[in-house]
Amino acid sequence: MKKNYLLLFALLLLNFPVFSQETAPDDSWKTIYRTTAEKVNDMVHVELDARFDYSKSQLNGKEWLTLKPHFYPVDSVVLDAKCMDFYKVELVGEKQNTPLEYRYDSLQLTVELGRTYSAKEKYTLYIEYTANPNKIKEAGSAAIVEAKGLYFINPTGEDKDMPTQIWTQGETESNSGWIPIIDKPNQKATTKFMVRVPENYVSLSNGLLTKSKNNRDGSWTDTWEMTQPHAPYLFFIGIGDYAIVKDKPYEGREISYYVEKPYKEFALRTFGETPAMIKFFSEKLGVDYPWDKYSQMTAREYVSGAMENTTATLHGDGGRLNARQLADGNTWEPVVAHELFHQWFGDLVTTESWSNITVNESFADFSEIMWQEHRYGADEGMGYAYASRSRYLENANDTVKPLVRHYYAQREDVFDLVSYNKGGAILNMLRDFLGEDAFYKSLQTYLERNSFGTGNARKLQQAFEDVSGKDLSWFFSQWYFGAGHPHLDISYGYNESAKQAIVYVSQKQTTQLFKFPVWIDVYEGDQINSYFRWIDGQSDTLVFDVSAKPDLINFDARKVLLANKEDHKSFDEFVFQYEHAKNYVDRREAAEFALTQPMDKKNVDLIRATLEDQSYRIRTTVLTGLLELDPPAELFAQIRKIAESDPSKYAKAAALSLLATRKDDQYKALFVQCVEDSSYTVAGAAYQALLDLDEKEGLALLPKLQDDALGALKIAVQRAEFLTKTDADFDTIYAMLSAQSFGEKLRSYKNYMHYLERVDNPANFEKGMQFALELRNQAAAWIPEISTYTDEQILELKKVKEKNKEDGRMVDQMQAQIEYLDGLIEKEGL
Repeated sequence: MKKNYLLLFALLLLNFPVFSQETAPDDSWKTIYRTTAEKVNDMVHVELDARFDYSKSQLNGKEWLTLKPHFYPVDSVVLDAKCMDFYKVELVGEKQNTPLEYRYDSLQLTVELGRTYSAKEKYTLYIEYTANPNKIKEAGSAAIVEAKGLYFINPTGEDKDMPTQIWTQGETESNSGWIPIIDKPNQKATTKFMVRVPENYVSLSNGLLTKSKNNRDGSWTDTWEMTQPHAPYLFFIGIGDYAIVKDKPYEGREISYYVEKPYKEFALRTFGETPAMIKFFSEKLGVDYPWDKYSQMTAREYVSGAMENTTATLHGDGGRLNARQLADGNTWEPVVAHELFHQWFGDLVTTESWSNITVNESFADFSEIMWQEHRYGADEGMGYAYASRSRYLENANDTVKPLVRHYYAQREDVFDLVSYNKGGAILNMLRDFLGEDAFYKSLQTYLERNSFGTGNARKLQQAFEDVSGKDLSWFFSQWYFGAGHPHLDISYGYNESAKQAIVYVSQKQTTQLFKFPVWIDVYEGDQINSYFRWIDGQSDTLVFDVSAKPDLINFDARKVLLANKEDHKSFDEFVFQYEHAKNYVDRREAAEFALTQPMDKKNVDLIRATLEDQSYRIRTTVLTGLLELDPPAELFAQIRKIAESDPSKYAKAAALSLLATRKDDQYKALFVQCVEDSSYTVAGAAYQALLDLDEKEGLALLPKLQDDALGALKIAVQRAEFLTKTDADFDTIYAMLSAQSFGEKLRSYKNYMHYLERVDNPANFEKGMQFALELRNQAAAWIPEISTYTDEQILELKKVKEKNKEDGRMVDQMQAQIEYLDGLIEKEGL
C-alpha cells in the first residue's frame, strides 16, 4: 500500500484544519493487545464465479471454498462476510452437495459442518450469495479512506466524463465485502476467479488468464488462476474499458499495463522502468521475482495511493500521467518501485499481523531509496532518503509509536509515517552498519525462510543475526520495539596544548536513551580522517588526536542517522562543509543553515553557490526558503535566470514564485510566457505570479487555461475562479467541494481558505470553517504542515474580518465572525 506522496507534496503548498471534538477521546484501545489472529481453520483454495450487477452495484457470486483444520479437529468454520445475502451454503460432496446450517450477523458467517474434521482432512463449501458493498458502513482512515472492499465507479454510465470501472481494495480486511473468506493476513490460499465482463471491457486479477470464454450474450468470462498461495487482502479483481500495453517480458513472464485508452501513449513513460526494476530487485535480493506475471492497472476515485495486489497492482489518480505532467519527470516512478517491492515483502512473505506491518511497508519505503540511487545516482538516492526521513522527523506526534505496534485504535492506524518513513530510514541505517553484502544476504535469508508464509520483526532480526554473526538486540529493541528517535545536541571543542579535537554529544529526547554507531570525519585541510564511534550515554565526549584545529568535524558523516540534530557549527565550518564534504546531505545542511543567517556578503555568496548546486532538490529548497525571507536585490538576476532556463521544472517554478514577491512589472512578460509552459508545475507558478502582479490580466487568461489544467496549474486556475466568487456563491462552492474526492479537497484547500475571506454570512462562514477543520483533522497525521498553515490562516482571517469591520463593511456580520474566530483561537491555543 502506498499513500499518495504526490498529493502530500502538493499539500505542502495547500493545507487543512479541524479542532478536537467536545466528547472525550476513546482511549480504551490502549489496553487491547493486538496480536496475530488465531488459526482454527486454514484456507487452502478459493474459487469464485463472479457476476456483477452494474445497476445495483452488487456482485452475485458462486464460491467454492476449500479449507482444513489448522491443528485441532473442528466441526464449524467462521467466515468474514460483510453485508451479504446468502442463498445456499452447502458442503461439496462427490455426488451431490449437502445443505449446511449456518448463522449470519451481517459481518460473519458461522457454518456448522455436520461432522468433525481432523487436521489431515480438507473440506469444500459451496456458497451462493450477493455482495452489497454500498451497505458496508465500516470506516476507513487517513491512509485508506474507505473500507467497502468492492467499488463500482460510474456503474450506469450517467457521468459522461467518468469511465465505468469496477475494482477491489482488500487491505486491511475489506475483501470480505465481496467474497466470504477468513480475512486475516496470516491466511494464504490459491485462487481461481471466473469474472464475467461486458464484451467491450477487459478484466485483471491475480495470476494468469487461463481462459476467456465468449458467452454469446454480450459478455465474456475470464478465468484467472493463481497457483501460488497468497493472503486474502491481496485478492483482486479489476474491470473496465482499458488499453493493455505490454512491455518487454521479464524472463518470459508478462509485464503489462492496464490504462485508460487516452493514456495508452503515456503508459511506457509512466510504468516503463518496471522490467528494469524487477531485474534490479531480483538481483539485489538474491530471490528471483516469485510470480508468473506482473500487471499494473489505474483506477478512478481510488481510496488510497496504490495497492500491491499479488501480480496485479492497482494505482490511483497519480498513475494517470499525460505529457504535460511527465514534463516534470515521472513523479509516480517511486510508487511503481514501492508496489513492486511488495511482491517480495508483503506478498511472498506477508506480515503475520497488522501490528507487524513494518515488515511490509518499511521495506517498500526503503525500496524507493534503493531504486533512486541505482537509477539516478548516489546524490538523488540520498536526497530522496533525506526527504522521506525529514517527513517523519517533522511530525512530533509519531514519537510515541513503536514500529511493531500491538496497541492501536483501528487497523488502518498503523499505515503512517512510522511504518513507512521511519521504517525505511532505519533499514537504511542498518544497511550502512552491516554493509551492503551482509544486509542483502540477510534479506535473502529472511525471504527464503518464510516464502509463501508470514514474517515479523523477530524473524527479521534472526535472519540479520544469523548472517552477520552480530547480536542486534540493541538495534531491534530500540528501533522496532521502542518509540521515538534521538534528539541530539552536538558541539565542538579544541585543546590546543594536547592537540585534541573534541565532540560533545547530548541526547535530549524524553523517550528512551538510544545506543547507535556513527561515523565522524575530521578535516584538516585536504586531509580527511574517518572514525567509527558508538554513542550510548545521556552525554558522550569523543576525543580525536589532530595536528591542528580541524577545519571541520562532520558528525554522522554518512548522513544516515535518524535523529533531530542541533549541530553547533560556525558559519565558516558550514561553508567548508558545503565546499568539501560534498554528499547531498552535507550540502543540504549548509544550504538550510544559510537560510537562517543574515543576508550579509558572505552568506549571499554561499546562497549563490547553492543556487547553482548540481541537485535540483537543493536549488529548489533554497528558492523556496527565500520566499519566507527578504533576499537582497542582487540575487534576483540569478533567480530570473533560473526561472528562464533551469533544467528542473521544480526549480523554475520556485524561482517564478520568488520573482512574484517583487511585484515588479519587469517580470510580467516572463510570467505570461511561462503560463504557456509544457509543465503544469511551471505554468501554475507563473499564473499565480501573474494573478499577484496583475489580477485583471490574469483573469483575462482564465478561459484559455480552464480546458487543460492539472496539478499546480489547476490550483492556480481554481484560485482565479474563486476570485470571481462572492458570498452568494457559497452554497454552490460548498456542494462542489463536498462532492470532491479526498485528494481533490486537499488540492482545493488553500484556495478555499482564501475564499472564506469573502464570505459575509456568519452561518455560511462557520459552516465553511467547520468543513475545513474536519478536513485538516483527516489529513494532519500524514501532512503535519497542514496544521501550521491552518493556524496561520485562522489568524489571517481574523485580521481580514477586523479590517472589514473597521471599514464599516457589514459590521454586525463581521463582528459575529470575529467572535467565532476568537473562540476558535482560544480553543486551538493560537
